[in-house]
Amino acid sequence: MRVAVAFCLTLTAPIAWGQPSIQLVFGRLHSGDGLSHNTVYAIHQDRDGFMWFGTLDGLNRYDGYEFVVYRHNPADSTSISNNVVRAIHEDADGTKWIGTDSGLCKMDYGEDVFTCYDVPPHPQSGAESVNDIERDPTGRLWIASVGGLLAFDDQRDTFEVIRWTAGSHVSDLVLPPDGLWLLLRRVEDSRTTHTLNRIDLSTGSLAESWAISQEWGMVHSFAFDASGGIWFSDLGPAIRDGEVLRPTASGTPNGAWAALTRTDGSVLLGPTPRGALLVCRIGSGCVPNRLDQEQTTWLSDYVRTIYEDRSGAVWVGAYSGVYRHDPYRKPFTVLRHSDNDPSTLNSGAISAVVRPLGSRYVWAATFDGGLNRIDLSSRDVVRYEYSVSNPAGMPQGSVWDLHLGRQGSIWLAGDGGLVRFDPDAGRFEHHPAVKRLLDHILTAIEQEPDGTLWIGSFTGLARYDPHSGEAFAYPVTGDHTGPSLDAVTAMYLEGRTLWLGGDGGRVNSLNLDTGRFEHIQTTAASGEVPVSETIYDLASDGNGRILIGSGAGLFSYDPGSGQFQHMTPADGLPGSVVYTI
Repeated sequence: MRVAVAFCLTLTAPIAWGQPSIQLVFGRLHSGDGLSHNTVYAIHQDRDGFMWFGTLDGLNRYDGYEFVVYRHNPADSTSISNNVVRAIHEDADGTKWIGTDSGLCKMDYGEDVFTCYDVPPHPQSGAESVNDIERDPTGRLWIASVGGLLAFDDQRDTFEVIRWTAGSHVSDLVLPPDGLWLLLRRVEDSRTTHTLNRIDLSTGSLAESWAISQEWGMVHSFAFDASGGIWFSDLGPAIRDGEVLRPTASGTPNGAWAALTRTDGSVLLGPTPRGALLVCRIGSGCVPNRLDQEQTTWLSDYVRTIYEDRSGAVWVGAYSGVYRHDPYRKPFTVLRHSDNDPSTLNSGAISAVVRPLGSRYVWAATFDGGLNRIDLSSRDVVRYEYSVSNPAGMPQGSVWDLHLGRQGSIWLAGDGGLVRFDPDAGRFEHHPAVKRLLDHILTAIEQEPDGTLWIGSFTGLARYDPHSGEAFAYPVTGDHTGPSLDAVTAMYLEGRTLWLGGDGGRVNSLNLDTGRFEHIQTTAASGEVPVSETIYDLASDGNGRILIGSGAGLFSYDPGSGQFQHMTPADGLPGSVVYTI
């Protein structure tokens, strides 16, 4: 289903075949995510925002998290007529019309049942496949079928075969204001011909028809560009030569199974041997875009449908699933480690990242030891690594946490204890008191406004005064004078309350004014089931609740009522383990 932005065929000047930088980045949904089949023929976004996918094995509704699949059931007359779904159209009232290999089905708004109709079959093969559906402004529903163009009267439930198309394969419909355009393929005496035709909606009769030159190769779909040019492939917009449409450029055609004009004016075509998707513009040519950078088989290069939703996102159906490009999502720049390049990260196992306010640098620590300074402008990396010849420098072992201190300093906690780093001087200042006291790996740091540090480790909690060098450990107790956590795995300071997370789903809060600890057991299922997984992160939601990331999902805790809200993949989380918030 497409909305063309051009209203007439124009004489177009030859295209300039440059190589513009128009690379689209896609994410993928496939059968492993719940899609009923990886071959996707049709895509539509309904009035409520749900995405619908027609596949080789059923109709799918997708809410952004889960799929609902509709399949044919021979024992149920209200099921969809065939599992092969090739077309989806929605009326203004929400009624959906579905084209299958067994005809046409109607799905009323808010219902999960279908009313299906046998369409007039192809006179020789008997096939009833529906390829495309459009409703014109007069209310007539047009059906592109393998046996011709059909007009459906949904008040009388009757079909009319448009006489001059009978026995022809209609593969594509476009409905601009100047009429209904259809792509027609006819086979006579073993010779295949293609024509592009326009129907005058005021009279219902054929208004214009052009033969499509054999230079285009096999033609399956078409699109209008913003200047009115018609595209069948990467050979450019068509030039009218008498009653024949010829390509602008010469060369081997890469005929498109799917074509779409986006709201930004670009034309998308697919497939092509040079890449799964072509992004084309007048004056700058076409650029191939591979949908899947990891899966490079012909399955991901074979595009069957292209759709643009209301947000401007592009959806592409292929033989390997459905792909989505979000034009407003900035692509990630991935910084990696390379053994032979000292200008890269010292390791890919990133443990903590901080950025001083207004700084051009980001600081990243790793579990393999080391601290990295990353220039946001140039992406240059400067490493700080442990050296036997400089024991007063970067500490040895994993760095588990970073914390921005005062005067631009950065605190490091890890296998090597507690260390303060001065980025301006490039100097490391070791504070051994906490390491001697806790005698284990330090895992987390928080700092009060007066400079007091709170340190978590696998052996408990400590408070440290960096000015005096004095450290105090808090032993585990059974009352409110101490924590209940043997190991502190997460820490968060909110105002005058220090929140601690540990193993077994346990959370503690410490009132810094009174010194009182509260021991809290994270629970699920309306407070009836204690959570046994580790707490990995703590944060505030900004509305007085504490967010808890754990091995059992995400929890929201209300300190006032003591109630937990539990969120899992069933609620939309991408996974059941939340490491950071």
